[in-house]
Amino acid sequence: MRPKKYYKTIAVIVALALNATGLASVGETIGNYLDTESSSGNALLATSLDMTLATTSWNTAPQELDMGRGSSTSRTVTIGSAGDISFDYTFVYREDTEASNPALCSALILIAEKNGATQYEGPLASFTLATSSIHDAEDSWDFTITIPEDAPDSLEDSSCLWSFAAISSQPGFAAGEAYHDEEEFENLIETGSWNSPAHSRESIGAIEDARVDEEHPGTNYGNSGTLEVESQEGKNQRSFLKFAIPLPPSTLISDATLNIFMTDAPGLSRVYDLAPVASGWSEGSVDWATQPGALLTATNSAMTGTANNMWMQFSVWADASAFVSGSLANNGWRLSDREENSSSSPRTSFASSEYDAHPELRPYLDVTFTPPSVTTDHLVINEVYYAVAPGRGSDTNNEWIELYNPTEVPVDITGWQICDNVELGCDTISASTIIPAHGFAIVANDASTWTLQWPEIASSSAVTVAVGSKLGSNGLRDAGDRVIVRDPASVIVDAMSYGDDLTYFSLPGDRQGDSLARVVKGYDTDTASDFIINAAPNPGTNPSASGREVMRVTADGVLVADAQEGFPDTSMAVLTLFVEENAENDIVKTEDSALVPQVSIPEPLMVETATSTTTSSEESIVIIPGPPTGEEGTASSTEPLDLPTETATTTEIRDETEVETEVSGGDEEQEPPVVAEEEPVVEEAPEPPVAEEAPAIVPEKQEAPSSNE
Repeated sequence: MRPKKYYKTIAVIVALALNATGLASVGETIGNYLDTESSSGNALLATSLDMTLATTSWNTAPQELDMGRGSSTSRTVTIGSAGDISFDYTFVYREDTEASNPALCSALILIAEKNGATQYEGPLASFTLATSSIHDAEDSWDFTITIPEDAPDSLEDSSCLWSFAAISSQPGFAAGEAYHDEEEFENLIETGSWNSPAHSRESIGAIEDARVDEEHPGTNYGNSGTLEVESQEGKNQRSFLKFAIPLPPSTLISDATLNIFMTDAPGLSRVYDLAPVASGWSEGSVDWATQPGALLTATNSAMTGTANNMWMQFSVWADASAFVSGSLANNGWRLSDREENSSSSPRTSFASSEYDAHPELRPYLDVTFTPPSVTTDHLVINEVYYAVAPGRGSDTNNEWIELYNPTEVPVDITGWQICDNVELGCDTISASTIIPAHGFAIVANDASTWTLQWPEIASSSAVTVAVGSKLGSNGLRDAGDRVIVRDPASVIVDAMSYGDDLTYFSLPGDRQGDSLARVVKGYDTDTASDFIINAAPNPGTNPSASGREVMRVTADGVLVADAQEGFPDTSMAVLTLFVEENAENDIVKTEDSALVPQVSIPEPLMVETATSTTTSSEESIVIIPGPPTGEEGTASSTEPLDLPTETATTTEIRDETEVETEVSGGDEEQEPPVVAEEEPVVEEAPEPPVAEEAPAIVPEKQEAPSSNE
């Protein structure tokens, strides 16, 4: 039995040894524990922060380009929410420095208004805003950009490109943090050429004026801002004025008025004579020693009065008619005191064509006329608008050419070409286009020329043609270019040139906002004299519906309007400002909007005689009428009166119902006047008025009336 136990013992020992060895080889034992929990009735909801931005174009689009000094443009931006989370937002200014002139961006003035309330006003480049909040409502922002009036010339032809970024965030977080959104919109401002060329007789040729001074006989005052008329022994002064009247010789002139503004009146009212000049002169060289003579008979005369800041007008109908017809050389007029060499030194100053303080007060000539009939047998270039004014669009899109058909039959211009330089290409009128007899067509790059910039075109009967590219393919240069109209066979129908392009003839260039227009529509002699500088472009229309027009010749060009409508009267505003700045005289407004001093001027009366009396410090004043107007009862002769210098007069004054006879007096202690021995006037039974006599105005200072002639 022992052996069996022995073997069992050995087997147990071996088994234990083997298990011990296996257990010894196990380094670690890993146990995993798992627990699961569950919850029911829970929901996960997602929401969003979504800012919306909508913007209009600039309100002068696309003419935010080529802005001038003092001009403004604006656009509206609307901020809203398309999400469920309210948010705070602000705007950030970001300038594109590579595409901008930083000086222009810094000079631009920005006004930012939210819902009608100003939030910022100051330099664009310094734009910052306080945070605004949006939940349910929308915010409407108006951004207005202005170029300062005093912006320097260095900002011409410059660009400012920038963007406004609207950045939103959850309330309580900085912009761009937490949940946020950002929207951005780009803006571009460009400036054009601001400065019109300097006032130049060579380029304009409309007015020449100068004064001459006896005290300085060799001095030329052609560039002076004033014209002077003075009566003083050894120091007399006279003024010369000449206006180019660019009308064909067959034009019928029905009225003409010379207007000059008196800034300083004499202390004693004077009579000034306006007489045609007998020979040629130039404002750049005329002086007292070389001044030309004047015709013996004055065209017209006027009484100055003693109030400053007055327009003086002279009727020059007869002279203007003679100038245009060629029967009298247009050498202009001489303005002088009727009685020179006075001892009292009366002097008057007028604004000249170089008067810069208020250019509106420079001399001008109004000529009312009926254009002659035109026999031109082909289509003509009637008006060219090559340098777009601020607020009228851009040179790229809104230059225009006016064509006119002076014939009695329609003209089909389909397939015709508008060229400015043949080598660079032309614009072809591809759409079917017919200009009716005596009709107009306006050709431009873009239809915004008549839908936005010149709405009067759309309201007229003019045909419109949008060629879809710059005129002549490369646009019209401000400094000079040519305009050529070719038919489908490439035959030149009409052509003109301007500025530094002398291909056809010489006309002024670099006149921003002005056009070059035929002085009479359709009138064509293929010379520069067919055109004027038109300071009031009128595309697609004839200035006159009645057939009678009025031309205003100014120092800066020529304006044409319907004779019945005339020109807008801005004189009151200009003169009021001028008076406030420069004068203390009382000014009143009459029913016809003229400015007159508060003095009473008698109606023109008939002068029968004028006799010399004793010497006095008061001087005689007599008005000689202008040319006849064709109206019944108008005097048709102007017999000059021989009135010695420094001599008072006794003048019999008569009208149709009464006789007034007055004597100008001197100081209180002066001796009584000596009168010629003539028959007394019986006031109760006056003689009828003498026909064909000159109207007169008696001296302002009158004392003891006399019944003696």
